[in-house]
Amino acid sequence: MKINEIVESITEMSIGAGGLEYETAVVNSIQQAIPHFQERVKFTNLNFATAGYSSVGIDLELQVNGSPFNIEIKQNSNAQMGSTSVRYDATTDNAEIVKPGAIDEEAQPYFLEAARSKKEPLLNLVKFLRAQEPIELHSRIPDMFPIGASTDSAWESAKKAGLLLPLNSKVRFKDAGIITKMYNLKNVFYIQIGGAGLFYLNQNPYNLPVPKFEGEIQIEFRPKRAGNTSRKLNGQVIRAARVDFAATGRFLTTIKSDLSLDNPAEAFQILAYIDDQTKS
Repeated sequence: MKINEIVESITEMSIGAGGLEYETAVVNSIQQAIPHFQERVKFTNLNFATAGYSSVGIDLELQVNGSPFNIEIKQNSNAQMGSTSVRYDATTDNAEIVKPGAIDEEAQPYFLEAARSKKEPLLNLVKFLRAQEPIELHSRIPDMFPIGASTDSAWESAKKAGLLLPLNSKVRFKDAGIITKMYNLKNVFYIQIGGAGLFYLNQNPYNLPVPKFEGEIQIEFRPKRAGNTSRKLNGQVIRAARVDFAATGRFLTTIKSDLSLDNPAEAFQILAYIDDQTKS
């Protein structure tokens, strides 16, 4: 597939315009630089999902003189790494991601560790809900997320008691080293971040004049009620809802690079560096 055909197919996707627009901008920028290299630089693969996000594969794959130049792309320095919900059993301390395919594979260990850090506030919430009427319903709630069912009134009481705030929170990890190492295992050594530029991930195989990526991972949790339904209990109709533990991951960085692939002139400089080093 020709690069203009790829760009057109991306542009036609209407969902998640923000991420796709930025990824397309990077592609267009590189496309403007490519003609200067007389076929020595080629696109080999794009892996952009319809929402500007894909949990698998490599976002952008290039070849320069036959050598791979693989790039992870993030829309900005506060970019999501996906959203899902987490099953967490406080009795066994076991955590599972409900839809692993909905988040970056590299971020999954952070989601699980962050969920385990919420053991105490989860137990406090469950203990409170078990004491709410109707006891016959709430007493069945186990020490885990998702919470099977709670009534509207019990949930509002827990909110007023301040028991949701510790769960509706952010957990930040200062070291993103696990993620950079996992990218390296996929042969990805560079990351392009909107508004920040190009960085190398742990290793800089082409000795590009860009800084090492240093960032943090933030997992944002929110207890989320879903599937509010009516049911009969002791002859009375009550409304109760399941409570999921929704989680979103973000890649955070405050550093800047002097070169960016979303700028055609700078994209040319980057490709020229690689071209020079890979010429046989």
